[in-house]
Amino acid sequence: MTIIEDLQTAGLSEYEAKVYYELLVSGERTGRDVARASKVPPTRVFDVLSRLQEKGLVQLVQQRPMLWLPVKPDVGLKTFIDRKIASYADLQDRLVDELKKVKQEPEQKIRENVTVVGGFKEIFSLVTERVRTSSKTIEIFSIGEPIPVSAEVEYARAVKRGVKLRFIASLYNKQNKQLLEKWRTDGWVIRHLPGSQEYSFTILDNSACMIVVKNPVMKNERMLILFENKDLSLALGEYYNTLWKKAKALPSAGS
Repeated sequence: MTIIEDLQTAGLSEYEAKVYYELLVSGERTGRDVARASKVPPTRVFDVLSRLQEKGLVQLVQQRPMLWLPVKPDVGLKTFIDRKIASYADLQDRLVDELKKVKQEPEQKIRENVTVVGGFKEIFSLVTERVRTSSKTIEIFSIGEPIPVSAEVEYARAVKRGVKLRFIASLYNKQNKQLLEKWRTDGWVIRHLPGSQEYSFTILDNSACMIVVKNPVMKNERMLILFENKDLSLALGEYYNTLWKKAKALPSAGS
């Protein structure tokens, strides 16, 4: 993975990552010089610089001509990533609180069977096991990254036995385009909706759901929470359907 891809994983857009990296390499520069060196369109570079300034990663040090200077990574980038981690911790708390309020039938007690797993291999071992037993639907929101062959095989088998597999990719670029095309060839129905690359979730047969929280710095450092709870899965499924309507189909192969 390149440094630009790592910066994107940390939460920057592709243009933001290129501009920030160029400033770190070259130091103080005008917006025009940054655009030329980073190959970001000149019409976009000032918007990108403004967003980086809001994120605390660059400074405007002169007005005429406008000169930009990067904030040192051990200050700016560290603060930015710390804030992202804190914001997702808050998001997790809010989601848990809201989803606990799911309406229940009178006198019906929700039975929760929760499993927590950490580590890339351990997570996909559990995912593979659950996909193997799915019978109707699998709905996934994720970045669209390489997965173990064993998991790919089980997804393909699920599609062949009639399971409807929908996938919303939160990222679609030259790095994962080929992978998404392969999955679409395997029978996955895929759409793209720009979104967070720091968490993903899966809903299985509307009866179980898995939420994965990722470390934005160490991509293989992640934690999965499996909820075997129909009410929670249905609520998350409604949210997924909302995202699906907003998402766009991938371009046809070769375009």
